[in-house]
Formats: sequence, C-alpha cells, structure tokens
Amino acid sequence: MDDFVGLGWDEKWSAELAALGDGSVTPARVVGVDRGRVDLWSPNGPRSAWLAAATGELETPVVGDWVAYRESEDGTATLVRVLPRRSLLVRRAAGREPVPQPLVANVDFVLITTAVGGDFSPRRVERYAAATWAGGAEPVIVLSKVDLAEDVDALVRELRAAVPGARVYPVSAPSGRGLEALVALLSPGKTFVLVGSSGVGKSTLINHLLGEERFATSSIREHDETGRHTTTRRELVKAPSGALLIDTPGMREFGLWEADEGLPSVFPEIEALTARCRFRDCRHDNEPGCAVRDALRAGTISEARFASYRALRAELEQASGALRERKDRRAIRGRRPEARRARRPPRSGSDSGDE
Repeated sequence: MDDFVGLGWDEKWSAELAALGDGSVTPARVVGVDRGRVDLWSPNGPRSAWLAAATGELETPVVGDWVAYRESEDGTATLVRVLPRRSLLVRRAAGREPVPQPLVANVDFVLITTAVGGDFSPRRVERYAAATWAGGAEPVIVLSKVDLAEDVDALVRELRAAVPGARVYPVSAPSGRGLEALVALLSPGKTFVLVGSSGVGKSTLINHLLGEERFATSSIREHDETGRHTTTRRELVKAPSGALLIDTPGMREFGLWEADEGLPSVFPEIEALTARCRFRDCRHDNEPGCAVRDALRAGTISEARFASYRALRAELEQASGALRERKDRRAIRGRRPEARRARRPPRSGSDSGDE
C-alpha cells in the first residue's frame, strides 16, 4: 500500500471512494489509455480495463485520473466511476464542432516546454498557461535546448513577461545545464505533465529526469525546424525522486476550452486596467474612458500582449457561442420525435382517447 500512496493517494481520495458507498470497488490510478484500454496502478498491482461508453467527453477516463473499479473472479477489471478531479487540462478538439478533449487529470504542475529556435513562441506559452490555470494546476515554463541560444537571458525575460509569476527553467538535456534546478522541483507524490510542440525535447528531458531511456526521442528537422512525433500516447511513470511524470505527444494546435478563469492570471496587468474602464462591458476598442487604451497610448502595456489577450478572449467567446448553438441543435433534434408523434393520427381501431 505504501507504493500506492506514492502515486498520490491520500485521505481526501479515500473519502471520495468511501462516498460511493460500494465496498466491492478498488481504487486505482490511470497510467495509460490506448485504443480503448485503460492501464491502471492499484493496491493489487497493475491492471487493465476496457472503456465503457461515457455519457460525455469530459467523463472519459484520462491519464492521471483516480478511478474505482471492480474485479471479477476471472481477474477482469471493470471501471465503475471516475473520482472527482482536482485538476483537468483540456483543449478544444480539432475540427469544426466545439468539442472538449481532456488530456490529463489530477496534475499539480504543467511543464510548458518550448525550445530555442523556430518553436520559441511566448504567445503559445500564454495559451498553455491560460488552460493550465483554468484547469486548476500551476504552469511552469521549461525553455529547452538553451545551448543553441545566443542570449538565454533575453529569452527567459520574454517568457517571464508572457506569464507573470510563473517559474522559468532554462535547460539543456544533452549538457545537463539547468537540470539540477528542475529536478529539485520534482517533489514526491506530486504529478507533472510535459506539454509542447513536437520536437521540443520533451521525451529527451523526461528521460534525463527518470535517469533511463524510457521514451523514444527524435530531433527537429534542420531544414524547417519541424518536430517529429515520437511519443504516441500519454503515459504516467514514477521518477527516482518519487514524483510522477506524464509525457505527452506533441500538439500542433491547442485550442482553448472554457479557459476564461485562466486569462486574469496570464494577463494580470490588462485585467487590472479593465476594472478601471468607465463602462463595465468595455471592449477596449474606441470607447471613452477605456483605461486599457490609455495604457496602450502611454506604452505601459505592449501592443503584442494586448493583441494576444484580445485574440484569446475572442476565441473563448466564439467557442462559447458555438457550444450554445450545438446544445440548441441537440435540443431541437430531441424534440422532433415527440412533435412527430403528436401530429401522427391514431391508427384505425385504436382508442383515440375520446370518452
């Protein structure tokens, strides 16, 4: 059971399990999901279960989840319930329909990894950080491949300005530069997930943190600085420090999903000014008394930061509107069968309901 506690199990999780009122279930942590199969760590050792149909996208088990399962006499594990999550990193799934894609659950820190070179993008880091804070975790920025940089300090300053208050770790896995400070962050029982584009060095970095070549690695193509996918699924593993690490496939897109609560943490200077605007619904366009526009003219906030803020805010508003339309369409489709039945005349010889 001590090993199970090392996965992050504590008294609060025990209380969540007890609240189910089912003494036949066993707790487990999801360490991998692959083609409908869920890999678990439980007090009884490793187990595998198959996904049943979920009632919604956000109710599907993901890596990091705590679940209750029931084991039959033949050793078959059946998932019974996903325990309430403490954090959840979600993005908008690719495609036209507004659908959430949960990525990982119950993580304490999201290591937002960006590399020196063509991948370096403070704007993308802002996006990840907003989703992280909205999901209940803490963003930590990892700047990889710093041996390739001419001025590392300048890049670190850009990242700190992009996400005020977030810790930034400049590292190089091949040389070991900066890794000691990052390893010191890996507290026992805490869960960390590495996210970022393909080829930024997530798998190489996690291998160094684990002290073994656990995950396959590849480099960025030199002619276009485009990364190759090496990690093909999310997987939770335990580091020598006792911390829990999740590697993830590279993501070309990271659309925001209901991340409004994360924006004030990423853009605190703009949110503070918004409260001083004359109109509560100020759009910061040409309204009189706009404190944000005044700050832009005075140069106290940058045009790039404001443009990023507006773009993310507009994206969230568009997604919210599309989600409402989707729900309305579903509600209309649900009413159509009832309307058709109401219009259908009674069959001959049947009781029409008249007395």
